[in-house]
Amino acid sequence: MPATLEGDAEPGHPKDTEKHIFIKSKSPNETITDDFPQYDKYAPPEVSATSSA
Repeated sequence: MPATLEGDAEPGHPKDTEKHIFIKSKSPNETITDDFPQYDKYAPPEVSATSSA
């Protein structure tokens, strides 16, 4: 879990916009265990917004 001032939230990233990008370049010993969407490259434009407003 990241150490942030917002507890378990990444600063400036609403939970509904969290995603993993470039997952093919992650280290083989790293495991993604959450339910956030995963993309090999950048996320498609329809999910790339940093805010749901």
